[in-house]
Amino acid sequence: MRMLAGQKFFERAEVKDLLAYLQLADNPDYNPAFVRIVNVPPRSMGDKSIAELELIGQRKGLSCWAVAEKMCAGQLSGNDTRSTNKLRKVLPPFIKVMKTIRDMANGGCTVPDLIRRIIELVHYEAYLHKNHSDSESRWENVQELINFAEEIADPEAEYVPQPAKPTPKTELVLNDDGSFSEAIEEDDSGATRWTSSLSTDTETADEESEEDKARVTVSTCHAAKGLEWPVVFIPSTEQGTFPFYRTDSVTEERRLLYVACTRAQAFLHLSHAESRMVGGSSTNKECSEFVAPLVKENKFAQAPPVVDQGVLRLIGSLLGRPVPPDQDIKDKISS
Repeated sequence: MRMLAGQKFFERAEVKDLLAYLQLADNPDYNPAFVRIVNVPPRSMGDKSIAELELIGQRKGLSCWAVAEKMCAGQLSGNDTRSTNKLRKVLPPFIKVMKTIRDMANGGCTVPDLIRRIIELVHYEAYLHKNHSDSESRWENVQELINFAEEIADPEAEYVPQPAKPTPKTELVLNDDGSFSEAIEEDDSGATRWTSSLSTDTETADEESEEDKARVTVSTCHAAKGLEWPVVFIPSTEQGTFPFYRTDSVTEERRLLYVACTRAQAFLHLSHAESRMVGGSSTNKECSEFVAPLVKENKFAQAPPVVDQGVLRLIGSLLGRPVPPDQDIKDKISS
């Protein structure tokens, strides 16, 4: 699969944040997750404070989580009295959140409900709105993460809390800008396996494919301008998507769908859902106002055509390509 002008879903910051909360709840000794979310949303934990926890952990052979817990319990101190007092002030709310999430997990809470509770406890939606101009789009990604978790939820494979694991082997690296980064062995915690399976199932690209191997191209409507393909599929041609529910210009949305439709050189397939999962709940959907009148006028076939020799010759003439032999077609289908 080839994606045009797109960012992989599991590489988005908001998705990484929430998955890191799950990872840390599953294995408190997983330092990369701790470092990512201890200051998300902001908790007055700058790079210097985080680096201090990491360095103390290095000296004591402890994870960042263990250092934070011991420091708040008065069993460890920072580099000086001022930094110690600051950390003992800002860390307890974060520790309380993580313990709450872990207790829920121990009680058998499902991953979708864990994500919802994390969002509620850390006020993640408000954080997005306050700190990001594209907060609506980011919030939609959060909802989609919940949807995805709901879809793959299996009573036989719910979140299973893991016993505490030894502190992963880490090595602090001082970057050119003065910040710290970690070289760390990969964690194999339950939540990590869960998130890895998600990204593997949905994001894996066929890196070993030859350049000339047929691939499906996934594109946004905007990125498709000026391009054409023999067959084009446009999903979600429904109200709320075409036109988009937050649009300021229905006319522009209509034009955008027209651009997408005219990318097809031979076959154009439009589809829409009768119901769709939104934030883990099913919502009824209607066909797009741009498409529904054309459907009523029978402008669209309800089923794809039977591809016989006549259709093949027509496609060949449209594309300027010779009609392939029957055996080649059978071989492609069987492969």
